[in-house]
Amino acid sequence: MTSKAVDWFAKGVEALEAIRAGRSMNSEIENDHFPPMNEIHAQRQWLGGFGSAWAELPGIGETKSLDGFLVAALEGQELLLKQLRSHAKSTKTRH
Repeated sequence: MTSKAVDWFAKGVEALEAIRAGRSMNSEIENDHFPPMNEIHAQRQWLGGFGSAWAELPGIGETKSLDGFLVAALEGQELLLKQLRSHAKSTKTRH
C-alpha cells in the first residue's frame, strides 16, 4: 500500500476528532485511517495532524493529555502505537 495518495495529516485530525467525540476508532473508522506500519513519513504526517488537532482543543490544560488521546485512538493497535512512540526517541536535534 502506498501512502502518497493519502492525506495522512487529515486522517490524524479525523482520528482525534473521533476520539474527542467519544467514538471508538475500531468501530467508527476503518483500519485505512491508520498510517501503515514501517512507513515513517506517513506516520509522522498522521501524528502531525493528530497533535495539531489536540493543540487546538479548547481548555487544553483541563482535558486528557496528548498521549491519553493517542492511546484511546490506537486501542487495539498496540504495535502501531509502539512504533509511533519510537519516533520521538529516534529524533535528534542538531545545532
